[in-house]
Amino acid sequence: MNLVPTTLSFLRATFSVAWYWRLWLIVLVGCNLVSALILREQLTGWATFAALITGGLMGTWLFAKQGYTRLLGLMHLPWIPMVVLQLRTLEESTAPFLWLIQVTVALNLPTEQYESESSSHWPGR
Repeated sequence: MNLVPTTLSFLRATFSVAWYWRLWLIVLVGCNLVSALILREQLTGWATFAALITGGLMGTWLFAKQGYTRLLGLMHLPWIPMVVLQLRTLEESTAPFLWLIQVTVALNLPTEQYESESSSHWPGR
């Protein structure tokens, strides 16, 4: 698998969805990336960054092997420990940028719930 062309094909397919899903993906990934960068000196930041990278690589690999199928839902698995860690961090009142963690959790939880129930909005469905 040649990573760059496969990743570009995966991104093209991903961004061929309706404009509101593209907007949602940009906000979701963007918010998580910003939180990872801001919280980079904490475990929460590293977990968020690891989930982004691992999920992206899993998605690219699955796309290369199977195309745009429901199997891409597996790329959400690395996000589960990240969201759990973010929720545990929310319990700590001294966490810096607490608002940022609240926003990322608020974005991630409904996404994971929706993705676990349906993928009918993705290409080929």
